[in-house]
Amino acid sequence: KMTTHGKFSAVWKYYDLENKESVKAKCNICGIEISRGKTIGSFTTSALWKHLARHDIDVAGSSQKPTETESVPKKRQATLKEVVAKKQCFDASHPTAAAITNALAEMIAVDFLPLSIVECVGFKRLINTLQPRYSIPSRKYLTTNKLPSIYNNVQKKIKEMLKNSASLIYGTTDIWTSRQQVSYASLTGHFVMWNKGELKLAHVVLACSQFEDKHTSEHILNEIKKQESAWDVKFSALTTDNAGNVVKALKDGSIGNVRCMAHTINLIVQNALNNAQRSVNNTVSRIRHIVGQFNRSPSKTSALRKYQLQHSDCALELIQDMPVRWNSTFAMIQRIVELREVINYLSTNDGICDTLPFAEWKISQSLVTILEIFDVATKEVSRESATLSIILPLKNSILMKLNNFLNSTLPEQERLAGVVPFIERLHNETSRRFAIPQPGILQPREAYFFNNEIYEKCAVASVLDPRVKLTWVSGDVQKAGIINIITQTAISCLSDVTRNMESAHDTELNHSSSSSSSEQNCSSLAFAALETEGVETTSCTGVAVSEADIHRQIEQYLRKPRIKQYKNPLEFWLQCRVQWPILFKLAIDILACPPTSVSSERLFSSSGVIVSPLRNRLSPSNVEMLTFLHVNLQKLDFKY
Repeated sequence: KMTTHGKFSAVWKYYDLENKESVKAKCNICGIEISRGKTIGSFTTSALWKHLARHDIDVAGSSQKPTETESVPKKRQATLKEVVAKKQCFDASHPTAAAITNALAEMIAVDFLPLSIVECVGFKRLINTLQPRYSIPSRKYLTTNKLPSIYNNVQKKIKEMLKNSASLIYGTTDIWTSRQQVSYASLTGHFVMWNKGELKLAHVVLACSQFEDKHTSEHILNEIKKQESAWDVKFSALTTDNAGNVVKALKDGSIGNVRCMAHTINLIVQNALNNAQRSVNNTVSRIRHIVGQFNRSPSKTSALRKYQLQHSDCALELIQDMPVRWNSTFAMIQRIVELREVINYLSTNDGICDTLPFAEWKISQSLVTILEIFDVATKEVSRESATLSIILPLKNSILMKLNNFLNSTLPEQERLAGVVPFIERLHNETSRRFAIPQPGILQPREAYFFNNEIYEKCAVASVLDPRVKLTWVSGDVQKAGIINIITQTAISCLSDVTRNMESAHDTELNHSSSSSSSEQNCSSLAFAALETEGVETTSCTGVAVSEADIHRQIEQYLRKPRIKQYKNPLEFWLQCRVQWPILFKLAIDILACPPTSVSSERLFSSSGVIVSPLRNRLSPSNVEMLTFLHVNLQKLDFKY
């Protein structure tokens, strides 16, 4: 086929002409005749190109480009159906819509946002700007469909993590009452898990469920057992406060109990603040009164701020304490000592507030110095990475520093002024609550080491922490006693290794054919190499494991230099799991235990924000779901 100019065009592959003078060309595809001009001199192929475009035929690859008289084909105009489709909202099952809805539900849970945000005008405008085709789901859809779906998926992942735990499983629990006067029982899980060939300390929220019964030991134990059954776990121990109902519940249920170190420190300091020294009580009361004067008066607060900005670049605010939390009292005293100059100026020159006499300023400064020891200790044990190994070294460090203050050889003018009875009370109370159990001597109810078992657990944890080892032990006799405790614990661990050996070995075999996962290979190394029979055991390779071998492993471990304080002890034991398999098993089991119940306290802080004035009508089931997701979605690398 040739054009009127005698040149070939790719368009003629799809058209026929009756003759060269025909004004219409017949489409070979649909049979329609398309005009190509009115006269022979005005013939073009523009209409022919456009018609082919409607058939979605690409003639761009033609070896012959259109001539000057042949116009380049324009982009096909969208059909009415296609235009309407581009304006329609995504279906809920559309991948883009599903991804946005998942992100929206997670944002509400993680960032404490009210469910009513989906009804806010500003939020709707934002979403419409970002993706006009996305239809925002209703509150009902989020609470009855999407959030429960995410909740179930996260539950499944946590159950899998618990099932594959490399260590014993520990927990914390507490009870809290919301602004709706609804009680909730919290439960968190703590364990060591394998993560891409490495050991990782995992912390997850298991429950923040409504607790409708009276807070009796029986009901508390029933709730713990119910959660154990729901998650298919058995807690080796729970870290709690000293509440008698909780302590009795764990004792009745034969569940190990670890006292919260932060709670014990709080009781020690509160006791000293309230009972040690009248001058200390008077000073704290007067500081509380001065702070209250500013908190009740905007004009005084403005004057405080104005003076500071005239003399520095920043302005600090006074802090009002909460009498039930000693560290808030410490923060209050510390802040007013920092603002001593400005408080004195406003009192003396402007007369807008009271101030402290010179002796009480000295006492305040001394209190800051003393209480800072306990503040640092509380922060240390409250870290998420803290383990049971910190208890005994920290207790020794506190007593040592208090002794240094009591036996100070500094000149009298440089000593801590006016607080000696207060320091003595702190020292005596710390010694009493952390007294080491002695045979035949009954420990007081409030003692941290309320029995020998908990003391031995803390001792083993400290020694098997490669950052600590025996640094906290004084004297050869005590060292020998601690080493003997570890030896006996290791011997008893042999039977546990045997019980787990077969299942761990089978797990490795089951996974070896389908996966080369480092987690499975490493998990079995602690168990598959050992078989036990009485005190003396024989490994699969024929090497005897006896009490002498355990002594040898302990000696080798203790001779090895301690690692730096900032290092992860689990990384150390990962490297030594083959060299000292029994100690490895003991270490990862004991180092998973948290020293405080702070994780439950933080959980209730989250719940307190979730049940805010904007969300004070949330049902208990939704409070539990949002609290569960708020914490776990941040901790887990969750993928749908």
